Amino acid sequence: MSELNANKECILDYFGKCVIEEVYDRALYGAKRTLELTTKNPIVLEKYSIFSELTQEQKKKLYELITETTVDIIYRFWK
Repeated sequence: MSELNANKECILDYFGKCVIEEVYDRALYGAKRTLELTTKNPIVLEKYSIFSELTQEQKKKLYELITETTVDIIYRFWK
């Protein structure tokens, strides 16, 4: 493999790692904390207090939807 190709691969690996850590992981972490109302952000707690009325199954399904949507966004971004 040429040095140029190795550099491209290294850059793509780094970019992919950043997308996963800074987009995917953070989005899902925030969504989970919002759905469970465990965030310490008072604005988010007030804005999304309606989630306290959801059952655990409803929260689980909503989290699954958020996960699938996040994955789809990342996939389409790469495409």
